[in-house]
Amino acid sequence: MTMAAGDRIIVPRDDNAKLENSIITLYIGAERARYTVHGKVLAQRSYGQFDESIVLVSANERYINLPNVTRSICELYLHFVHLGNIPLWQDKATTEEQNDLREEVAVTLVELYRVGKMLSDKHTMDKAVSGIIEVFNGFDRPMLAVMPGAACITRVYDTTEPGSRLRLLMVNMYVRKACWAEKIDRLPRPFLADLASAALRRVDDFEKGDLRFKPALVQCMYHEHAIGERCPSRTTRKRKHSGAIDHSSVVVDLDEEPHIEVASPRSAAGEALDSGVALPGTGVLSGYKTGSPTPSRQHRGVADRQASTSHSDPWGVGASSALSEDGSVPGEQPGLFVPARRNMSV
Repeated sequence: MTMAAGDRIIVPRDDNAKLENSIITLYIGAERARYTVHGKVLAQRSYGQFDESIVLVSANERYINLPNVTRSICELYLHFVHLGNIPLWQDKATTEEQNDLREEVAVTLVELYRVGKMLSDKHTMDKAVSGIIEVFNGFDRPMLAVMPGAACITRVYDTTEPGSRLRLLMVNMYVRKACWAEKIDRLPRPFLADLASAALRRVDDFEKGDLRFKPALVQCMYHEHAIGERCPSRTTRKRKHSGAIDHSSVVVDLDEEPHIEVASPRSAAGEALDSGVALPGTGVLSGYKTGSPTPSRQHRGVADRQASTSHSDPWGVGASSALSEDGSVPGEQPGLFVPARRNMSV
């Protein structure tokens, strides 16, 4: 028996399901360089808030135009999405060279944050923010902390709106310090206005006796995930005396000098690791910090075995350290930098 056309039930297509089961083409820059990413990846990384209005449809293709994004930043973004880490260039350098390098890395992370925002990828936005905090905080070593420079702050204010959490982070980093007056003439005026307001509030807190210690930079204050949701920068560690996984948050007071154990990186079998593989770390930033002015005796021996490298990578893709998602290395000490080989591919 054949059902009449008028009696047939027409079920509308599920656009969300179509997004999650389709390949999205990204057209990058004025030359419209073509890259692809799975729709399911974008849906998952947006914390369920992906803006489908940015997806255009032509024939059988679903695509997104990103004319203001460079190919190098897009490749860095896709590297992070698919491999879970962002290679950062760290090489033997003086303190001044390290500070210049950190400014370049921070600007790159701001660009990564911007791409994440365009694609509703809040996971990438949160990881970029955590990376910026670690870069300027001296990798949790207060004696190596530096302030964001004019290049980083200007880029933040050029690519974000008033009230942005990334702007708030820049302001709070300066409010915590009292030695920034010599840089004030090179900073953007909107930032100075926000800084003046924040400084006045802090003076008022001092007068009321409400501010006894420097406010710590809590990373989740500047993240996009909702309060109570699992932070993507949260560390998962194995307990020493059991096979259970410790999912508790690792809270670091950025005003407190952390205790760093000096130990040689070891594999799960207890053997010392060679410097031939890039390994994800327990935190946001990982990798052997070869630029440290006081390398440990054990790490100095590892660094001496590494091949000499060139300084031709402008934004740090071919680097010896990685900004890792949630990967952890068995047997790795929290906060310990792991040696890694320079990887020139993205």
